[in-house]
Amino acid sequence: MPAGNLLISAAILFSGSMVTQSLRLFDFMNMLCIRRTSFYRHQKNYLQPTIMKVWRDEQTTMINQLADMEGGLILAGDGRCDSPGHCAKYGSFSVVEQRLNKVLDIQLVQSNEVPNSSWCEHEGLRRTIAFFEDWGLDVSTIISDRHRQNAKWIREQMPNTDHYFDVWHVAKGISRKIESLGSQKDCSDLKAWKQSIINHLYWSAASTPDNRGEVIVAKWCSVIGHIQNTHTNHPDPLFTDCAHGPLEGEERNRLWIQPNSRAAVKLENLLTSKALLKDIGKLSAHYQTSSLEAFHSLLLHFAPKHTAFSNLGMQSRLILAGLHYNENSARPQAVNSEGQMRYSIVFPKYKKGDYTVRPIKIKPSYLYVQKLMETLFNDYLQHRRLMKQMSEQLSENLPGPMSSRMEHPDKDEAIDSFVSRFNAVV
Repeated sequence: MPAGNLLISAAILFSGSMVTQSLRLFDFMNMLCIRRTSFYRHQKNYLQPTIMKVWRDEQTTMINQLADMEGGLILAGDGRCDSPGHCAKYGSFSVVEQRLNKVLDIQLVQSNEVPNSSWCEHEGLRRTIAFFEDWGLDVSTIISDRHRQNAKWIREQMPNTDHYFDVWHVAKGISRKIESLGSQKDCSDLKAWKQSIINHLYWSAASTPDNRGEVIVAKWCSVIGHIQNTHTNHPDPLFTDCAHGPLEGEERNRLWIQPNSRAAVKLENLLTSKALLKDIGKLSAHYQTSSLEAFHSLLLHFAPKHTAFSNLGMQSRLILAGLHYNENSARPQAVNSEGQMRYSIVFPKYKKGDYTVRPIKIKPSYLYVQKLMETLFNDYLQHRRLMKQMSEQLSENLPGPMSSRMEHPDKDEAIDSFVSRFNAVV
């Protein structure tokens, strides 16, 4: 095989590019290049085995590093669907070890392996835990969203593991409900308090480093009195007075909610609901899933949701994203020519016109691509037969296509029926 042919295929996949767009670029430039069939053959026989080999080496290195650390694994875990909506073909479950800030494991579940696509995240969690058990690693802490099925399974199957909820996921749900409540009659003043209530939620968890759930709940419930301009003698004995000092200036003249008003009663019912208080008592004070959300954002480059991939193709791209994230997870903040930290002001959609400040990191590195290329060409020259054997092993036990459950008609009969029906309409 000409080295350039394999190099083009490797560069397309390792960079996270789409093969059709990349090859169309060469066509528009009237450059002779490989066809898609050649790319898919290279991907199956050589590229995917190389990616899996490098990823397993990466995992082994991280696991050996964690084996020397005390306290068990501290994991942030969450699922991600491969397409918008509720009819996903794939569901991936990823975990980030919080002390290393690296993706430790990625599990891909095809929806026809489980009852329906909503089960993919739960199945991914079970496979991840089984993977760590095979390595003899203990999971001491898991931080996740409020997935009820996962929460119940962790509570029953992992009694020695502490399970906490990510604050951002809880805050997002509360924010939406306050926004909806503020649109009701006589409740418009609540919108002005939405950000303060969300900030108080973060403070309630962060100011309780021992993760005592009852204290977090007591601090949270104090916000009911605070927005009514009552800052002492809160009903819960665990937190009777607000922690802030005397209010001055604009803080003193805020738009306070009148006690026993329609807005006050509805907001209190919302913020003190039994289900919400139970979840707030399990908020994580130390670690969150923000690093995992950043990884999921990165996945949009390697595996965009508008493109369909084969099972192994999706696995390969998830792993490439994991390799990229692990190499660049500790990137420092960039500085300008005067040595000052660089920041950018952005206007996220969820802020609805408001801005947020984000630090600018230095440019990412791609040393993992160099390692992939070296492994690919070394194995191709020395162990080509073993690479094809590994390719066959990877293809074994893969779930069948989504259409395998359907009843397939005879193709000729289906075409004749379609053509005759079309002619009858004309």
